[in-house]
Order: sequence, then C-alpha cells, then structure tokens
Amino acid sequence: MGKEQRQFERTDCPFEIHYRIVGEQLESWRAALSLDLSAKGARFKTEDFIELDMELLVRLVLPANRGDLIVKGQVVWARSGGPRSTEVGIVFIDVTADQVAQLDELVQFLRLRPH
Repeated sequence: MGKEQRQFERTDCPFEIHYRIVGEQLESWRAALSLDLSAKGARFKTEDFIELDMELLVRLVLPANRGDLIVKGQVVWARSGGPRSTEVGIVFIDVTADQVAQLDELVQFLRLRPH
C-alpha cells in the first residue's frame, strides 16, 4: 500500500463549527466541534443523529474578522460514539475556487494556533 497523498493540508486543532441540514433553513445553526479540517472536508463531533449522505450547510468563522464562510458538505460516514454523540465525516461539495482558498487559509491559520 502506498502512502496516502492529500491535495490540501489538514489540521486537528479543535475548532467550533456550526451546521444545519440542507432544507431546514428555518432551523437554528447547531454547534459542533471540528476534530479535523481541510479545504476538502471535515470530521466533527455532534450530539445530533446525522445520517449517511445527508447534505449540510457548514458555517465557519474566518480569522481576522473576515466574517463567516458557509459551504455545503455531504456526509460520507457517521458513527455513534455513545448516547448523544456522533462523529461525522463530510466532504465539501459545490465549493468555488475562492471558497477552497478561504478554507485552506483557515487551515493554515489553525495549524499555527496552539491547541
């Protein structure tokens, strides 16, 4: 087996994200803790039940008061970590080149931050 090669760097620096299920725009944003983040996807922990293939809107706060970035993600895996605990892996979909650059910039910022 060859070594896995990733196009973008990842960070495991814990980072609060917010999400909601696509189609539930009237619902409040739910907070979650990102465990792993790259410009192409994320892994996070939540108290909610999340199903495989669900589409989520993910809101990330950008550094240096640059506002929020909202991207769409699709759940590629989810596993229960016990009562009221689900770990979720998503891939970002329908993202623009500018959004990918902003995500990568956020990852670089987080990699420099002590955790």
